[in-house]
Order: sequence, then C-alpha cells, then structure tokens
Amino acid sequence: EQLTVDAGLGMGSGERSGRLFTNADFEIFPDYMRQPRVALRAGFEYAKEFGAAKNILSIAPMVSKGLAISGKEAFPFVSLPVAMNLNTDTKTYESTISLNTGINGHLPFEGYQNLIGSAEIQVGLKDSFTGVLVGLSYPLN
Repeated sequence: EQLTVDAGLGMGSGERSGRLFTNADFEIFPDYMRQPRVALRAGFEYAKEFGAAKNILSIAPMVSKGLAISGKEAFPFVSLPVAMNLNTDTKTYESTISLNTGINGHLPFEGYQNLIGSAEIQVGLKDSFTGVLVGLSYPLN
C-alpha cells in the first residue's frame, strides 16, 4: 500500500485538553532490505490549546525502518513536521517546526497483539512544544 489514512482522538488535561486528527501517509520508498522507508505525511488537526481552538495543517517527511524485537516487528522512525496553526479565536496563524522520533508496533503481550502501541519524543524547534507522547490504537482492517 502506498497510501494509508488514519484518524483519532487525543485527550489530555491542562493547557492541551484535546484534539481530533486525521493523517494521510504517502510512501515514496518502501522499507526493503537495507533501505529504510521514506514517506510524506499530511495531516489536519482540530485542537484546544491554552483555551483557544486551533485548526492545524501539517506536512512531515518521515524515515522509518522495521526491525525485530523479541520476535515482534517494531518500527522506529524520525520525522520533521512543519505545520500552520490557525487560531480560530484570534483569527491569527503561526508556523511551527518540530523534530519527532519514536517507535510503534504491535504489543508483544499475550492477548493484546492486535493493539498497536506507540511512544514518541517531540522536540520543539520553532513555536512548538517539547514532550513525550504515548498512544494505543486498534486497527480496523
């Protein structure tokens, strides 16, 4: 598959209370032999940050490589998301850049192998935040 689409809901507390998102991931080069996977990911997000509603359009080049850990396949990755944040309350916008690195793959626990876990570190480079993000998803197909 050259194009994959995902969507989700993020919940939190404090300054970043929640988000709805969708992404489309277009594979440019597949993960093959020693060649890493290279993809371009485009996304749209609606988020509540610091009491303001934001529409966020982003694009991110991404490099990943599958590897086996304890007999299960995992995918470490690095990406450089560039985004345009449109603040709907103040009618202003700002651009952001971050460096993200992480890993995702099916959980290696008995009875939970159908779930996909992810862990990511985001480093804010320009008008973005630095943080640790973890997630759990259930593929529909």
